[in-house]
Amino acid sequence: MRLVTGLTQLPDEQVDDAPAGSAVRLVLGVVVVLSLVNAAIWFGLDASPRNRGYEVVAHKWELARDATAPVDLLLIGDSSCNQGIRPEVLGEAIGGTALNLCAIGSATTAHDAYLLAYYLEHVGRPRAIVVVHTWDTWQRDASKLRAMLWKIPVGSAAWAGRRPELTLSSRERFNANFGGLLPLYSQQISVRALLRSPRGGERIEFLPGGFMPMESPGNTAWLEGNLSEHVALVEHEAFTVSEWSRSGIDATLDLAAAAGVPVLLASAPAYERLAENPSFQAWEDGYEAFLNELAGRDGVSVLLGRPVPLPAEQLEKVDHPNPDGAAVYSRALADALRHTPLEPVAPR
Repeated sequence: MRLVTGLTQLPDEQVDDAPAGSAVRLVLGVVVVLSLVNAAIWFGLDASPRNRGYEVVAHKWELARDATAPVDLLLIGDSSCNQGIRPEVLGEAIGGTALNLCAIGSATTAHDAYLLAYYLEHVGRPRAIVVVHTWDTWQRDASKLRAMLWKIPVGSAAWAGRRPELTLSSRERFNANFGGLLPLYSQQISVRALLRSPRGGERIEFLPGGFMPMESPGNTAWLEGNLSEHVALVEHEAFTVSEWSRSGIDATLDLAAAAGVPVLLASAPAYERLAENPSFQAWEDGYEAFLNELAGRDGVSVLLGRPVPLPAEQLEKVDHPNPDGAAVYSRALADALRHTPLEPVAPR
């Protein structure tokens, strides 16, 4: 074997000076390619969504933005209401119209306040407001809401300068302003799901009035697993309200009071086996006490303080009805409404 010795300096490579135009063309080429990829993914996700929650938020804001006259009964809250209340059933109970603007729990109670503020300013005052949240929404913070701000079609008008004040990092602000145009940046999990299964998106349907029907998964074992998760939560924790959720409901009630609109609070429905659980009943005691505390304000009352129990065949999840369960829960709310005077409140 012959060893090479004596090499003390690496040989110089000849690199020709690149003209400035070449660098510009390279940058423009990368921008064009990324823009085309983002556009292709945008169209793919638009045709076959992968995040049902984001689509719910966007649709409810579109309903608010496109409304031309205020309804008699405005529904705000989370997904237990979004797929649990048929607005026409409640409208019939009061002899008027109703609109379901309930979104998802991850949007938090602050989303109620932002949506209500926009509705009051751009559409008008409803006759009354119904607020429905399931039992585990109240412990959440603002992190999930920040991630979905780009899905709100009215942009920063939804949250900028409104209560509760939403502080954003520079990254979150960029996502809120440009995330809709850059799915590679804002929807990385959805993009991976799209690439793995281009035709495996969510089936999302909204009926007139904002109700979203969701069928049962057809898997009893899955429902029982969902039940176990909720039981495990309530066995080790008592009902609490995060500072963020408190600020959200306070802002909602203050907006309603300023507009002179009464607010009706209601518990979400629940799987009957969960409703019978002693730990869950203790949790609901705390939740009902919280609702009664809120009802101490002028113009605020409790419509349903305890969950309406539903059997497995009427559920999509333990706190999310299927269309049959929605009919039952809507009728329960309608019956309560018939015995609740909707008196105007003196605006503050």
